[in-house]
Amino acid sequence: MGPHPVTPADLGGDPDRALDWLEHELPNLMAVLRTARADGWPEVSWQLADAMWPLFLRRKHYEQWRAAHREGLAAATAAGDAAAECRMLTSGGIGELDMGAGERALEMFERAAAPCERLGDRLGYARTLNYRGLAHRQSGRPERAGELFARAAAQLPALGDERAGALAVLNLADSHLDACASATSGTAVHGSDDNTVVTPADSRDAVRALEHAQVAHRVLAGKGDVYNAARAAIAAGRACLALGRMGEAEEQLSGALGVLRGMNADFEAARALGALAALAERQGRARLAAEHGRAALRLHEGLSGTESAQARQVRALLARLPGESGDRAAPGGHSETPDRGDAAPGGHAPASGGHGAAPEEQ
Repeated sequence: MGPHPVTPADLGGDPDRALDWLEHELPNLMAVLRTARADGWPEVSWQLADAMWPLFLRRKHYEQWRAAHREGLAAATAAGDAAAECRMLTSGGIGELDMGAGERALEMFERAAAPCERLGDRLGYARTLNYRGLAHRQSGRPERAGELFARAAAQLPALGDERAGALAVLNLADSHLDACASATSGTAVHGSDDNTVVTPADSRDAVRALEHAQVAHRVLAGKGDVYNAARAAIAAGRACLALGRMGEAEEQLSGALGVLRGMNADFEAARALGALAALAERQGRARLAAEHGRAALRLHEGLSGTESAQARQVRALLARLPGESGDRAAPGGHSETPDRGDAAPGGHAPASGGHGAAPEEQ
């Protein structure tokens, strides 16, 4: 925006280097974003917020995530761009969801759904079904969440978005895993216990979780969405663990872990490690369980925000193991992050697509 030509950074097409660059430039990008609307460039403001989405999704700069999307929403409103408003509401809502503010996220997703319904944007509206399901799930309304996920899973492929439909199917898998946990504990929990052992009465949920995870993995892998295919493999591994299919569980979880480590996707890698720790504990391999558990906690500790349910589960597992205290101070962490459900491989779609186009937490 200055008088001199812009020299683009040469990142060699490397997504991780691109994220590193965004992270290094985050203070400058936030400064531009905050002043662009007042300087008569509202489009720059919301497009910058949108461009930073992969950074927020993967590296969890929560304060900036919230601030960027609030300013981006104000800028989109000032520009009279309804599609951009929807994009800021859904992206910002996913951030609120990730910070544990499920009711605020639901409010934002419902605000995004209203203009889609009014304008007859069936695809955009179908995408909000998935987002709203995530908010209901986090807020302890699993039946309503399941209904919305099922509607999204049916409608999105029919409207041409197979990838977003697969993410809704993946959310259904996670919902069935939640049901396995609630059947054993008596309470419904978002982010279910990765060490759940099912009884015959609730094995149907584990079977359904595995079926949904396999369908989601097949579609996502076929679309080249490596990150979310790995998330589906984690769900499949957890379902196999719940069913006592140890060899399959280890294969799925180890494969997902290798992919996610290569992408620096620390939260999902920590989830895979936590499930591998639970698997090793079930097999009586206490030393390996402790190794995986400590590795999972190290990743959780490197993330910002309040400690996640998954991190607490790992601590509880470590506390059960011989020679492990499990009482280390709880550091930052975060809740499971959904993909927006409309991203290109790697977790994000270009700004030009809008939320009515091609995250996705999730």
